[in-house]
Amino acid sequence: MIENTGMQNMIEKITEIVKEELVTTEREELIRRRKAQAEIHKMEQEKYEINKIKFLGKPHTVRMLNLLRETQKINEVTGYIDIEYGTAYYLLSSYEDIYNKARKYISSDGIKFKNMLSKQDFSTGEKILVKLAANLFNSNNYDIAPIDIIGYLDDELFDVAMSAIMMRRNENLTLGILVNQMALKG
Repeated sequence: MIENTGMQNMIEKITEIVKEELVTTEREELIRRRKAQAEIHKMEQEKYEINKIKFLGKPHTVRMLNLLRETQKINEVTGYIDIEYGTAYYLLSSYEDIYNKARKYISSDGIKFKNMLSKQDFSTGEKILVKLAANLFNSNNYDIAPIDIIGYLDDELFDVAMSAIMMRRNENLTLGILVNQMALKG
């Protein structure tokens, strides 16, 4: 009987240890699932944000894609876009007038914002977009404040400015996303 009690105690202890291990494993699995769900949610949120980029029709998208291709700012293997150039090109290609004025200051070596701003005659709204492009491109300080964007841009240009900011924040912009945007906008 004494041996049975000892054996029974040992079985109970082993059972407790196994139960604790199961609880710990279940807890760890729950934590892993929650982390995975949070990561999925984050990725879905980023996808949502990038899909909110507003193109002003196919001409806008085509002009931007042409600049990216001509200056070789798309990785041919991965489809990733150089985000600094992509954001600047997005703004500089938004309107045909801006695009035509900016075109001669763009090359695969860079964008000559200083020359562009001093030699071209931009409207107030166009100048704000060009200055925003310069700031998002490489943090140049071209005297642009949020109040300029809010106060001087019409709704359409405001949406373009906000889209550029969201675009710049996303490090994973790909050609596929732009092509999808072009298809969605008709």
